[in-house]
Parts: sequence; C-alpha cells; structure tokens
Amino acid sequence: MTYVFLFFLILFLLWGFLVYSRKSLWDVVHRNLLDLEDAYEGRVIRRSFLARPVFHGKINGSEITINFSSEKLQGRRITYIDISFNIRSAFNCTIAANTWLKKQQDGQIEDFTIVQNDQGKEFLIRPASDKKVKAFIQSEEFRNIINAFDGLAYLFLNRNGLICEFETEDMAKSTEFEQLNLKLNHLKELEKVIH
Repeated sequence: MTYVFLFFLILFLLWGFLVYSRKSLWDVVHRNLLDLEDAYEGRVIRRSFLARPVFHGKINGSEITINFSSEKLQGRRITYIDISFNIRSAFNCTIAANTWLKKQQDGQIEDFTIVQNDQGKEFLIRPASDKKVKAFIQSEEFRNIINAFDGLAYLFLNRNGLICEFETEDMAKSTEFEQLNLKLNHLKELEKVIH
C-alpha cells in the first residue's frame, strides 16, 4: 500500500513539475510579446494559464499575427514561431530551408531552384519558372532576408498574404523584443519588394 501511494505521489509531483515548467516558459514568452504591443499597435491574447500566447498587431496598416506551434520529428520536439502577415504580393512563391524540407518531405519537388545564403544554408525557391519570382530572388532585399532570417523553416507568399515559420531551440530568447522586431523589420522590407 505504501509503495502504491509513493508511486502515485511521485507521478503527481512529476506531472506538477511538467505543468509548472510549461507555464513558466509561456509566461516568459507572454512577457516578451507584451513589448511588441506598443511598437505594433497590438495585443497579446492568452486563453488560459497553460495556453500559448498569441500576438495580434499591425505593420503599416496590415494585420500581423505571431503564434507558436510544435511537432515531433525523428524523436525530437521542434518548436516554431509562426508569423502571418496580411500583405499583397504580385506573385506566389515558396522559400523553404532545404534542411527543414528534407525532414518534412518524402516526395519529389518540381519547378524549384536552390539558393544559398552567405552562411551556406540552402533554400529551395519555387516556382522557379515564374519571371517575377526570378526577379525577386535576384534582388538585394531577398538576399538580405535569407541572410537575416535565422532559423527560417519556410515562407509562403501569395496574393493574399504571407506565412512563415522559424525553428527555435530557445523560445524565451527567440521571443525577446530585439529578436522579433528584427524579423518584423525584414518583413516590412519584404513588403516593399513584392508589390
């Protein structure tokens, strides 16, 4: 009887520790996102104490949302910072980090080109046959984006908006104002090029 009680007590304490550590992480992320409120006319929404916070704001009048997701790949939990930005683009384009795509994809990818940033990281760009996409990937702004977007998993761009995800190992550090503001400033620069 004592062993059963001890077993359940230890199990309960482990569960409590996991809940506390998850809550602590999202509390730090929530505080970090609060710094964005003034800079981007936004607000942070968190539905419960264990829920992931979500930021809704505006850049130059266009809505932006920052939230978080995770997946388990190859026995490892990967966390992403997801950014969606309601901007207009003159073309559709996908930019995906080759390392991220290899983890996700089993099938064959068609109509793409590979571009390398200054650090040697490869990105697949598609559709490679589109003239507007070709002009875009030869621009200085594109070069700046793939060099500056540390941890970029993918960026989908279409006529209705943009969605991108960044892999992160350290969520607390990656959501600090300086880190997120840098990414958002590059998205502002991207907006100028894609019209």
